[in-house]
Amino acid sequence: MTTINEILYASYFDIQILEKKILLSNLLNTSKEELNLTTQNKLSDNIIENFNSLILRRRKKEPISYLINKREFWKYEFYINESVLIPRHDSEIIIETVLKYVPNINTKYSILDLGTGSGCLIISLLKEYKNSHGLGIDIDPEALKVAKTNKSMLLNESRVMFSNDSFDDFQTKEFDIIVCNPPYIPVSQMDNIEDQVTLYEP
Repeated sequence: MTTINEILYASYFDIQILEKKILLSNLLNTSKEELNLTTQNKLSDNIIENFNSLILRRRKKEPISYLINKREFWKYEFYINESVLIPRHDSEIIIETVLKYVPNINTKYSILDLGTGSGCLIISLLKEYKNSHGLGIDIDPEALKVAKTNKSMLLNESRVMFSNDSFDDFQTKEFDIIVCNPPYIPVSQMDNIEDQVTLYEP
């Protein structure tokens, strides 16, 4: 039987070792650190088959976050699939900016997130502003399914609602904080963007 060491260091030379560790540790439901301590452990045929499938997808430039269905953002790990853009660490500046200009985290605020996608912004903000409530809007029902999954995983409260209604339907409501992080890649720059972004992200 194939060992962890063999699959990481003696095969799939076109894939970075770190990426192989991420994929394999996710399949084994363990950490990359623990993986390093168990390199002589043998892998089941089922794990090897699933790993091979993920490698084939990665060779086609599919993003790692879609392969493992998760992405770390702010202080949390979010569920991700092909229906939503992958949260970038650059976007955390939005949360940092809100915290800078609205420092009283104990006040009750009403927060709106336009184009919520995975819900990472609104959920992360509500984790900081624990007395506040929020609304995330997105036109894609599949994206809202992802956001609701993250809500149940990370917030598990009624403080946030997700809707695919138009913003026009909420113009009579008042919000204290409004955030929005839409796709911001100009068409003129698409040729300079990595394949894993242009081929797979919505």
